[in-house]
Amino acid sequence: KKELLVAMQAIDELFNANQVNLQLLAVTPALFAIFAMQIVFKTLVAAIRSTSRGKVVESASAIHRDLRLGCRKLERLITLSKLISSPVGEESMDGITSNVDANKSCSIGETMSLLYRLQSILVVNSTIFDDVTLKQLQEDLRDLSEPGVTSKQQLIILDRIHRSYPFMLPSRNIWASGLLQ
Repeated sequence: KKELLVAMQAIDELFNANQVNLQLLAVTPALFAIFAMQIVFKTLVAAIRSTSRGKVVESASAIHRDLRLGCRKLERLITLSKLISSPVGEESMDGITSNVDANKSCSIGETMSLLYRLQSILVVNSTIFDDVTLKQLQEDLRDLSEPGVTSKQQLIILDRIHRSYPFMLPSRNIWASGLLQ
């Protein structure tokens, strides 16, 4: 009997010594659950931040408006770069020529940046466009970035874009409302 009591006492001491381990083992699934929830929450926050203006899903009208504004900025930039590249008087002094070259390279960079932004709007929101329209609009935007295309040709392409796609027309037509007659 005495040996049994000694063995039970040894088991109790061993159990008391491993009490910390058992408590940690009981907490482990809760820690894994908290860690998994943290990863899901961070991913969700990153997805919300990565979309424009913090919306997970934008309306089609907001996307169309962004495309119209991007094309308008692009048209304005091309028009201004055309005016910069052909200064009045055509003096060929070194200062004026280098300034024109610097402005031209800057406007090319801005043009490419705007074209990239328009392409990314199309790619991110490709589900609201039918396949044919999406492909044609991407081709038209690619035509704008082709080397050797003059400013005049770029403006013609932009005009074609405005005429070819109904969503590129302003949502409220001031001519049809009778305001400007």
